[in-house]
Amino acid sequence: MTRIVGGTAGGRRLAVPAGRETRPTSDRAREALFSALEVMTGGLAGLRVL
Repeated sequence: MTRIVGGTAGGRRLAVPAGRETRPTSDRAREALFSALEVMTGGLAGLRVL
């Protein structure tokens, strides 16, 4: 199961398809992605991301 980490849906779990092709993103990769997006966009305040 994959878990939503933030926002109003934080803590909810998502059912994912079985198999080797589907894997959750590591915390480190997710942090790097959103850090880069924040720099490129000038901030993420007010945005909704799934």
